Amino acid sequence: MFLASISALAEKDIKKMIALSTLRQLGVIVIAISLGFYFIAFLHLLIHAFFKAILFISTGDFIHESNSYQSLLKSGSIYFSSGVNSSTTIVASLGLIGAPFAGAYFSKESIAENIITDSLGVFFAYFIVCGVIITLVYRIRFLYLVVLK
Repeated sequence: MFLASISALAEKDIKKMIALSTLRQLGVIVIAISLGFYFIAFLHLLIHAFFKAILFISTGDFIHESNSYQSLLKSGSIYFSSGVNSSTTIVASLGLIGAPFAGAYFSKESIAENIITDSLGVFFAYFIVCGVIITLVYRIRFLYLVVLK
């Protein structure tokens, strides 16, 4: 989970960055399943799949708009050429980050809360919180480089 997050931060390919962020979310799901939170893990899987599908469709359009470049450094300023696609990308990214009252907020918060309240250790809670922070960082990097730059 941690290695996938760090790799996503360093990645320059748009599709690889999205795929590596999926690996991080799978780490959260595996931790939830290993601790016995099956329903919350399944809920997180469904929420993640929904928002990730939106991101993959938007990314395909971004790549098409940027003359088939997949590099984060060669794309950018899609906001001005494709407002609807940029808006859906921002909303999907907020959903994946776990912004309050967005989809992933309820599943990630439930996983972290159950880990803390069941006295399963600060170690697991620390990894979940660090993962959420790293997710926030690479989502903001993605939005800045693809949508706003």
